[in-house]
Amino acid sequence: MVRATEDWIVTEPSTVDCFALFGLPPRYPLEREELDRRYAELQRRLHPDNYVTASVAERAAALSYSSRVNDAYRVLCSPVQRARHLLSYQGAISDDELAEGTVTD
Repeated sequence: MVRATEDWIVTEPSTVDCFALFGLPPRYPLEREELDRRYAELQRRLHPDNYVTASVAERAAALSYSSRVNDAYRVLCSPVQRARHLLSYQGAISDDELAEGTVTD
């Protein structure tokens, strides 16, 4: 799980559960206003521009984290990508199928 504090960022794992990143339950219906609020909060606290005087490692972590937040936000905003993420999360499709965009019966 991606974790952050007010002062520094803990490097996250290579895979991200988009719902967990925003503290949302993993389900298809989504309250867009809540997602937008949480996105703005995460970016306000963890945007790389806030770490210009931090160590190299902290700046790199902030950049990585911000990129993952942006990617997760795009996934959750798209109904199709959100559905695919849920299927992958529940093990209904493989990571390869998800990455390739090919889901077969």
